[in-house]
Amino acid sequence: MLLAVLGLAAWGVTAAVRALVGGLGPAAAAGPDAGGGAAEDGPAGSSADTGPGAVEEGEAGDEGGSGPAAEPVECTDLTADLSATTGTPVRFTVRLGNDGTAACLTDAGRSALVLTVHSGEDRVWSSDDCRAEPAERPLLIDAGDHAEETLTWDGGRSRPGCGSAAGVAGAGTYRVSATLDGRRLDGAESTFTLGG
Repeated sequence: MLLAVLGLAAWGVTAAVRALVGGLGPAAAAGPDAGGGAAEDGPAGSSADTGPGAVEEGEAGDEGGSGPAAEPVECTDLTADLSATTGTPVRFTVRLGNDGTAACLTDAGRSALVLTVHSGEDRVWSSDDCRAEPAERPLLIDAGDHAEETLTWDGGRSRPGCGSAAGVAGAGTYRVSATLDGRRLDGAESTFTLGG
């Protein structure tokens, strides 16, 4: 009799447990990892983060890219060539070349690029005596590329400080040379003639 009562009680508890678990349904019984709302609160980088505009790890746009372009440096490997026309006015062309491996910046304004004309030891004219505009002219020259600047001379002699007229250069052979920021440019020298 006692065994019958105990068996009946055990059967009742087992049935009650089965009814309780069955009422929860399969999604609840599977736990929070089965895909309900709990997955939406997953850690960064989970599938909840991948959508329009999301950046996958290792794609362009993450930190550690190349960063902003570096500022151009001052030109140190410039080559120069200077040519002059014959006759008055004389036209001087200065060709500046960048032999470096990266683009560089130089100033070819009238305060930096100076041409001087000599006849033997006689200093006849200089573009620095009475400076024209522009005083500053920044030039960005790509690696392996060049830039040109042109100045003209009317044949008149000049004095420092833009002084009074010093006469006109006579017929003959003259030499012109160029400096940039006070440094003589290798190759920037040429001869030309005035008059017949």
